Amino acid sequence: MFDIITIGTATKDTFLRSKKIKVRDDIHFISGKSMAFEAGSKVEIDEIITSIGGGATNSATTFARSGLKTATCLNIGKDLAGREIKCFLKKERIKINFITEEKKYLTSASIILLEQQGERIVFVHRGAAIKSYQLKTKYLKTKWIYLSSVNGNLKVLKKIASYVREKNIKLAFNPGSKEMKLGIRKLFPILNVTTILILNRGEASDLMNLPYKSGKTIVRQACKLTPGIEIITDGKNGADVIYEGELYSIGIYDWPLVDRLGAGDAFGSGFVSAYIKYRNIKKALQYAAANASSVVTKIGAKAGIIRNFPKEPLKIKVETL
Repeated sequence: MFDIITIGTATKDTFLRSKKIKVRDDIHFISGKSMAFEAGSKVEIDEIITSIGGGATNSATTFARSGLKTATCLNIGKDLAGREIKCFLKKERIKINFITEEKKYLTSASIILLEQQGERIVFVHRGAAIKSYQLKTKYLKTKWIYLSSVNGNLKVLKKIASYVREKNIKLAFNPGSKEMKLGIRKLFPILNVTTILILNRGEASDLMNLPYKSGKTIVRQACKLTPGIEIITDGKNGADVIYEGELYSIGIYDWPLVDRLGAGDAFGSGFVSAYIKYRNIKKALQYAAANASSVVTKIGAKAGIIRNFPKEPLKIKVETL
């Protein structure tokens, strides 16, 4: 019996870091910013770093380092990147019993252009991804499942929803962009059995069709999404948790920012791991904030993942909804 099994994706990440990569104000994009290069130019790269990414492996690393008996369930290509992923997971003492391989697709990969202040553009190739027939739920003997992106595969989502309901397994759900595009109606079966839901502010506003600027309204309405705990992260503004009519708010540590990639995974999995261990919302939030703040001080989604409860945990504000 595992404490937790993660389900989702694994990727081989390549970071390209250069002083030539600049972020500029640009009204043509929603974010108001862009990165651009002259067509035909040659850009000098100062540093190339490779690492393992993907929601399932990122979250599994947090769980394993926090001392939980952890396995991961995902699909990879039968290639060098896939072998590297399995090797990394073994070193982290994460069981790979539920990993499937196939020759038809390559392992998912991403190339990240990283500028000096931590802003980045991620180019993603979505390769092998878990399919419904590959997901042998009857073998997933676990107390918790942590579900990240499965490339919007509705059959996989419904299969997991049915299994956790049947076996009374606790489910943490951190959907990706393709899951968000399905909308509330199609996501209802999985949301209805979710114990902990992790969204960022943009995802929550889109899912509930609320203006992004309506910050507290987004948070207060989020409690209607699941019968469990809702987490809304908001980058440098910290995060909010809604639980049993109470709103818990926390900030972030003032640590140097190197790379934002993986911060969301670190926060969500950090919260879940501490909640499993302590059954305490405040401790779970403090662990999550420390994990996410630490991850962004390193390049890659795993190098900064913590192993122990923070010595100086951040203060938490609590108010009644």
